[in-house]
Amino acid sequence: MTLTMIVIGVYGLYHALAEGAEKSLLTSLVPAEARGRAFGLYNGLTGGASLAAGLLFGLLWTSRGSTTAFVTAGVLAGLSALLLVVLLPRARPPAGA
Repeated sequence: MTLTMIVIGVYGLYHALAEGAEKSLLTSLVPAEARGRAFGLYNGLTGGASLAAGLLFGLLWTSRGSTTAFVTAGVLAGLSALLLVVLLPRARPPAGA
């Protein structure tokens, strides 16, 4: 039980630290007049991707076991991070800078 609470706490801390950076990145990539639409699209895609990821993880866990599910999740997370670095255009400086 204690280990579970520690993992949940670390996971929550990660989300608290990452969410501001995600929104800051989106703000720097989108013109001011399109930010509302961009945040709506971002949140919609994030929700859809979370649903798909949860379903895939559950399917893998049920059909192939927990090790396959976690290894697949780790590999996909690593590939996603690599794609972010490779495909992310250089962020524009803030308008006042």
